[in-house]
Amino acid sequence: MPQVKIEICIDASTPEKTEDEARAAYLGGADRIELCDDMKLGGTTPKKQCIEIARDQFPGHDGLIVMIRPRGGNFFFGAQEIVQMHKAIDTAAESGANGVALGALRPPEGHMSTEVLSELITRAHSANLTVTLHRAFDAIPDQTKAIEWAASIGIKRILTSGMPWEINDGPAHNLHRLQEISILANGRVEIVAAGGINLSCAKHIATALTDLPSPFSLHIFSGVRVSKKIDIKRIHQIRKKLTNL
Repeated sequence: MPQVKIEICIDASTPEKTEDEARAAYLGGADRIELCDDMKLGGTTPKKQCIEIARDQFPGHDGLIVMIRPRGGNFFFGAQEIVQMHKAIDTAAESGANGVALGALRPPEGHMSTEVLSELITRAHSANLTVTLHRAFDAIPDQTKAIEWAASIGIKRILTSGMPWEINDGPAHNLHRLQEISILANGRVEIVAAGGINLSCAKHIATALTDLPSPFSLHIFSGVRVSKKIDIKRIHQIRKKLTNL
């Protein structure tokens, strides 16, 4: 089978942090990086300078993904926040990004805000950016319908732990649900598995998602860090675990 792709979540809270982390991800052999400010809030839109720095430190890859999220908390965005998201997509494209990760839900039930998302996705696609539906997906009650819509509008990836958003007790990911999502996507959308993935479980997750209909990759944040810094050796160790599945 093809090599399992690894996506490293980058703490892009400062220019210095961005430079260090993007370089480490590059040297570690990451296939993609996702830039996020304010990881304590689950990731928000990084500054333009940080995107440009990451582009410089992650050359030769078409996997620079920028988080488009104006604030932490829920995914119910007001009119002004939606304007910010449109501007952030433009900034990401101008700064050398290859894709964006975004999501927006409609209160109170939390179904996808398809009207808002359609406009955001159109803007991203017109700038030649791929679109990942971020973990707002894990807060959606009807995921089957969401997957169908995502595939129909050209969303390339869905980032998911298989667990409900903000459920932190027990396992950080639900392997059985990730398999179900792969089957529901039926090869039309790449599944980006997330949720506490590390050296001890990466191979188990990859093995479980192999030979299912949809392509997949692994999204890792804490699992490649030692003392809160990205450890190049840890990325290499995970890559080695994933060879010869």
